[in-house]
Amino acid sequence: TADIQSGPVLDSLLGPVPTVEVTPKLFFEGKPLGKRVYKAWITQDSRCIPVQFWIDIEYGSFTATLAKYRPPSQNPLAEPILSRTE
Repeated sequence: TADIQSGPVLDSLLGPVPTVEVTPKLFFEGKPLGKRVYKAWITQDSRCIPVQFWIDIEYGSFTATLAKYRPPSQNPLAEPILSRTE
């Protein structure tokens, strides 16, 4: 499961993009998996591109930001992640 809410407009290599903030709840054998926090910011448009991740770990936290983007039409290995009709 995950908490999903409106996120900030983030500056990215795609320009400023409105985002959705996704905070997954991780479980193992039905029990919460630690107290660590993981967040992802995904574009609010139909592309649903993950532009940033933030992860809290035992030693601190780190942020990963999209550094390169190639549209699926230019990537022969790309397959849709989900269908909007499902």
